[in-house]
Amino acid sequence: MNWSWCNTLVLIIPFVADRVSKWWALTNLDYTSMDIGPNLRFELMFNRGISWGMFNSSSTLVFALVNLAIISAIIFLIWMTYVFMQKGKSITGLLLILSGALSNVLDRVVYHGVIDFIVVHYNNWYWPTFNIADVAIEFGAVWLIIQGLYTSWD
Repeated sequence: MNWSWCNTLVLIIPFVADRVSKWWALTNLDYTSMDIGPNLRFELMFNRGISWGMFNSSSTLVFALVNLAIISAIIFLIWMTYVFMQKGKSITGLLLILSGALSNVLDRVVYHGVIDFIVVHYNNWYWPTFNIADVAIEFGAVWLIIQGLYTSWD
């Protein structure tokens, strides 16, 4: 399988959408919340940990170790993308994950934490605050699971 324009778009569109949405959040939210609907709110937060705020520590050592683990995971994703391409397998799921991961890593470098601002809630139940990159990562993971159910991994 060769690299295609579709692959480029799968990698670039979520990245750009995330960067633009985070720029908007930084410019317009300024640590205040904005109710969008009865169950949706935008509220600017910085996450130094990983998914759902795990390992969200002020410790420099923990932050460095989390960053090292994330960079290692990105290197692994790039390698897996190469392997999948060599075997003629779809790389869409991997590219979605890679797109989101790269955008979140850029936040870590520039802001020393990931910009999260989308809050979904129902009554007193709150989903952890997230961003567009997180959505791309989740869609990519689901894509890989579905791909694994319907294709051979050899």
